Amino acid sequence: MQSEVYLSSHGQAARTIALRPCGTNRLDPASQGNILYFSPHEEHTHTGLLKVAVRLEPAADFHQGFYRKVHSRPVYGCLGLMHHANDTFIALITGCTKVGDLRMGESVYKVIAVKFFSLTGETPDEDMIPAPVNPEYASDTEGPGLMPHPCRELEKVLCNGGFYFSPQFDLTRTLQLQEKKSAKTNQIHDQSYLWNHFMLSELLTFRSHLDEQEREELDFGGLLVHVIQGYVGCQPFRTATTQGHISVISRLSSRRAGTRYNTRGIDDNGNVANFVETETILSNPEWCFAYTQIRGSVPVFWEQQGLQLASHKIQLSRGSDATKPAVRRHFEELIQKYEDVHIIDLLGTKDQGEITLSQEYRGQVEALHPILKHLHMTRFDYHSQVKGGNYEQVQSLLQHIRGDSERYGYFYHDLLTNSIIQTQRGVFRTNCLDCLDR
Repeated sequence: MQSEVYLSSHGQAARTIALRPCGTNRLDPASQGNILYFSPHEEHTHTGLLKVAVRLEPAADFHQGFYRKVHSRPVYGCLGLMHHANDTFIALITGCTKVGDLRMGESVYKVIAVKFFSLTGETPDEDMIPAPVNPEYASDTEGPGLMPHPCRELEKVLCNGGFYFSPQFDLTRTLQLQEKKSAKTNQIHDQSYLWNHFMLSELLTFRSHLDEQEREELDFGGLLVHVIQGYVGCQPFRTATTQGHISVISRLSSRRAGTRYNTRGIDDNGNVANFVETETILSNPEWCFAYTQIRGSVPVFWEQQGLQLASHKIQLSRGSDATKPAVRRHFEELIQKYEDVHIIDLLGTKDQGEITLSQEYRGQVEALHPILKHLHMTRFDYHSQVKGGNYEQVQSLLQHIRGDSERYGYFYHDLLTNSIIQTQRGVFRTNCLDCLDR
């Protein structure tokens, strides 16, 4: 949904930013929808941050004469609030491109432009702002210098082409989890895959205090946007008997983020680097299939040090006994979510570092006796087996895991009867050294 951005014209003391949806209310076609207002609060938090007063009111009560439009084109929703120094900014998506449709009427967009608007008016909205003047060095002939906007670096990150959102579909959760969601809960996202959660937290608290109809109005208006980082691809298909959409969603976890060689392995909370949940969705107007698999860094404490590629030697940074609690947390969470886990370890058997890492991994899994019945492990030296383009060897791996593959199944929703015929009852967890190249 698109919205227009308005700013109150009563001066900085009463500065209010309003998001006004461009569409109409689907619950009441005669209604003009609701407007989301943001205003500085008179009080500050105990940490000194500016409190923000948020309210949702009918668009029919909007007095446009008291406001002026501050962005020439419509925006595509709010990413949340950003506090910096004595100012607070509202992050709005000002540009996006459509990726495609996951299912009928469920579109996905890639974020390509974001702009931060000051709530206090103390910081100009331009990309470059006047730099503070030092009276000791300032001269009468020199004008004020310029410096980047304080949110410029965050804006660059959000516009790097890896962030996606959907007004109609919760990209942070698998289709199976969405369909099984209890009607009594207000939870509308998986925090581990919601990359703007720290910016949305105050607004999600505001949403939780609304009544059911107001929450539905807020969600339908697309005013609060949930973004994932990763990849989304959508493609229509057609056969002799049907047509529909095939989509791939890869969600990168935000819990242990970091660049290659700097963030490896597991942390004490059981989170691993480069953890990605990939879901494939195939649908037409009559049915919908979905299949989920996961990948992530080897869940032990390890690292690679050195500035050059050749000097990145693998080192275990914690002993086996000290590693056990974190590994247990990791797999207990996976089993709670996916029921059963089959590990496919693709580490090599020639490099001593990969051998050591793989042996430690297997030892940790075998030590998980209470939940071992839910864990299975297969080791497959991928690079050695497919050397010279001999990809036929992968068939031996597929044959080995065929039993669990058939037992896990897939998610199948009959849209004509609105009934879930089958759910996926397990997941394959794949790893190599980087979780990127195999």
